[in-house]
Amino acid sequence: MLRDLLYASTAAATGVVANVWSDFMNWFADSYASAPALMLVMVAIVVLPSLALAGIVLRRQHRSPDATIVISRPSRRGEAKPRAVTVRTGLASWPTLAWLEHGDKHYAIDRTLVRIGREADNDICLQEKTVHRYHAAARRTSDGSVLITDLSGQEGNGIFVNGARVSEARLKPGDEIAVGEAKLKFAAKPA
Repeated sequence: MLRDLLYASTAAATGVVANVWSDFMNWFADSYASAPALMLVMVAIVVLPSLALAGIVLRRQHRSPDATIVISRPSRRGEAKPRAVTVRTGLASWPTLAWLEHGDKHYAIDRTLVRIGREADNDICLQEKTVHRYHAAARRTSDGSVLITDLSGQEGNGIFVNGARVSEARLKPGDEIAVGEAKLKFAAKPA
């Protein structure tokens, strides 16, 4: 009994919606035939704000709601703050295949620039809370080597290559890179 009542009310509602849609489409077709430019503008006025709102909602869903946790380091009174340095190490100058390993995942460095951070739009997305939204960038140079650059700033968690804090470093196979508390390993081989 209840199922029959629900079926009847659903069928009636579906019929009403179908009639309203049919009437709307007839009106739209007649109006488009007499003034196509006006109808296209009206459609744009209705559709574009809806698409913009949907884009804003979807973009907010992809944002990381939590803030970066800064790793505290003990301060030493009387000592100058250590400066980030650029480490230069060797890598063959012929074309190479290069990648970063994080656990069981391998991320190829197959473009000029690969971004590393916590935000979803990074090429390498690391979920650790000590990783900044846009923490580092690995880039290929014209001689086939790979440089990693710290984007977190002086007050940020920085990047460490083989235990030494760097602002930029030329990577060689086997280098251990710490991005916040996330550990990456660099690997490369001739192409």
